[in-house]
This record gives sequence, C-alpha cells and structure tokens, in this order.
Amino acid sequence: MDGVLVDVQASYIATVVETVRSLSGRPIDVSAIHDYKAAGGWNDDWALAQHLVGQLGVALSYEDVGREFQRIFLGTNGDGLIQRERWMPTDKTMDSLSASFGFAIFTGRPREEAEYTLQRNASAYSFDPIVAANDAAPKPAPDGLLLIRQRLEGWVVYVGDSVDDARSANAARVPFIGVRSAHSSSARVVDAFKELGAIDIIDDINDLPSALEAARASLPFR
Repeated sequence: MDGVLVDVQASYIATVVETVRSLSGRPIDVSAIHDYKAAGGWNDDWALAQHLVGQLGVALSYEDVGREFQRIFLGTNGDGLIQRERWMPTDKTMDSLSASFGFAIFTGRPREEAEYTLQRNASAYSFDPIVAANDAAPKPAPDGLLLIRQRLEGWVVYVGDSVDDARSANAARVPFIGVRSAHSSSARVVDAFKELGAIDIIDDINDLPSALEAARASLPFR
C-alpha cells in the first residue's frame, strides 16, 4: 500500500521524523530513514522510531514511542499527518486494472488506517482481502501473501516498493513487480529487486497495467 498506492513521504515518513524530534529533542535527516528502509527489516515504523530515538541516547519502550507516533500521525481531531498522504494511481489506472484484476492488500498498517485511506481515496473499488498489521507476521515473512493466495483463485502478483516486499514475495513464491522509489537509496533497492527475481521494475504505479499485461503474456501463470 505505502509507496505503491500512497505517497507517504509527508505522512508516515514525516511522522517518524517528528516522533524522533519530539522524544529526543534532536532532529534527524529523512535520508537516514530511507537508508534503514532500503536495508530491509524496518517495515514497522514504531520500531524504527524507537531505534532512532535510542541511537540518540533516549531509551523508551515500544509502546511509549507508538503512542507519540499515533498522536502525531492521527492528530486529535482528524488533523494529523495522515491527512497529507497523496494517492498515486490515476482513475484511468484504477479503471484499467479493475477491468482485468481484483485488488488485495498486504500492509504493515493497522487495519483502521488502511481502510480509512482506501475509503478516502478509492471508495469506488473493492480491496479483498486486506491483510493488515496483526493479521499475519510482518514482512518480510510470507504469511500475509500466503493468506491472500488461499483466498483468491488464479494468478496472483505482488507489487511493492521495498526490499521487505520483495523478500516476502520471494518466500511466498509469488511473482513480484517492484516500484522504483524517487527517494534516496532507490538504486540499492532496485539491485535487491533484481537479485530477488522481480519480473519487472516500474517507475510509477501508473505503469502497472502495461507491466501486468506483459508479464501475463510472457510467464507461465494463469
């Protein structure tokens, strides 16, 4: 979801920055967050914020960091940084995809945050199943994708923008299409996509319809 359907630079990523500043009293450059994400293993933004705060000399529990993160992200009256998210697929892209494919989501977001963003931006489309935080082991574990495969018939392909997405797809034996990030460390992530056997790497989610058609025509999937 994040980095594929939704640009989260001004929401989740900015919330990590603000959480670290709030709890440590010190700023952190956003490039450090991208470097951690590029390395993989940091799909949980609460855990990443806790780690970064600890690196700055402040030891706090996961729960304490999470509470501050949610305060900043959700706000008090619907005015949190979640409002700054930007939906990336155009209506044309969504219509094209929905004509040939169903939609499912495997995300590290809590379910209510995933559903809120979908309702706000894509209420005309059905996403089923949605495997969210606490529904399955977090990426890069394959459990969420395996749950989706159990629910769906036919060809399943996973689209993601992170190393953990690619590792999850690889472990689940699900074809993977990588979305190249416009942010720092993208070359490192693209190299990982290739090493993990991505069937395609695209620059923009709006390139997905043509990528899927090419993959479906050339690969032995039904």
